[in-house]
Amino acid sequence: MDRTITVAPSSTIAPTFSQIVGKWIEFDNEIQELQEKIKEVRDKKQRTSKYIIDTLREKNKEHVVMDIPNGTLRVQDRKEYSGMTFQYVEKCLHSLIPDKEQRDFVLQYLRDNRETKVISELKRQMKK
Repeated sequence: MDRTITVAPSSTIAPTFSQIVGKWIEFDNEIQELQEKIKEVRDKKQRTSKYIIDTLREKNKEHVVMDIPNGTLRVQDRKEYSGMTFQYVEKCLHSLIPDKEQRDFVLQYLRDNRETKVISELKRQMKK
């Protein structure tokens, strides 16, 4: 059963629906452009941050607080945890539970009983 419909001005669907779909495409295009721009700016900021931190560390000044317009700037360390993957859980269980069958049972139980929710969304697929 073919579920594909064509949305075009000549379509039997009401023109307002076609216009709404057209707006959705415009919004999607704009989001893609903005995301690309944000990625570029984020990359530039990361490179600049690395340069500033490296320079401060070279000069043994990484604990300096710099006054900048509207606030201060300082180097701050933070912990970043890796994701809680099944591979990680399996590795931890390996050191806690010697019996492989019990480990496999716990892992399978965790996999089977994860919470899930279904979210409906429009997904755009570009023509090749």
